[in-house]
Amino acid sequence: MKGVNFEAVDMSQMMMGGSLAPVEIKVFGKDIYRLKEVADSIMSRIEDVEDLRNITHTFAEGKPEYHIRINRERASRMDLMVNQIASTLQTASLGRVATQYREGNEEIDIRVRFKEQFPDSLVAIENIPIMTPMNRMIRLNQVASISKGEGPIQIDRENQARVVTVLANIAGRDPGSVVRDIKQRLGVLERGLPPGYFIEFGGQYDERKGTDKKEAILQGCSVRLRPVLITAPRSWVCYRWPSLWWAAW
Repeated sequence: MKGVNFEAVDMSQMMMGGSLAPVEIKVFGKDIYRLKEVADSIMSRIEDVEDLRNITHTFAEGKPEYHIRINRERASRMDLMVNQIASTLQTASLGRVATQYREGNEEIDIRVRFKEQFPDSLVAIENIPIMTPMNRMIRLNQVASISKGEGPIQIDRENQARVVTVLANIAGRDPGSVVRDIKQRLGVLERGLPPGYFIEFGGQYDERKGTDKKEAILQGCSVRLRPVLITAPRSWVCYRWPSLWWAAW
């Protein structure tokens, strides 16, 4: 077909439950948006690596959400704590189980929520009513700033650390040589990462390294065991509304 380019990608590993992609570059750190910046930078640095295809990362597409940032100082002036505001937001968005109704052997949750569905506009969210301990009704925008934003489709963690993974396919080369080229391009970036942020390589490249290492160990063991087995007695044995995001400062 004119104007259409075709590429062959080895999908056997994915079909058999292997790695998500031939090359995975994992960026670890605390701030998810800083991780996205690093992942974007990695993509721009490796986009012209020979035979690297379909580069993306796990934070490539965000879903719309409202960011609600609670101002602790304003809240304290009104005798409000952050958890009280958060509780009101939860009731407004999801409702809250107040009690249970028992019918036979079944228990049915009775959920209390705002009369209307959770507001779907910025103005409506800003005007969510909050009752203070002094029985004074205020609006959310008096103790918080609200803005529209984008959030990750999913926040991944490994060993309790946040991670954004850059993924890529390979066409025509072995993963080892491709990763060597990638590491050369990311050396300066990696050395400039702030404390607490680091990069690891995974995917088929990492699996192959592990397999090669195991094979080398087994081969070494077999060489060392030969003289032992020759003289050993027979009794020996070898043996994976839009969201609401809030913070406080």
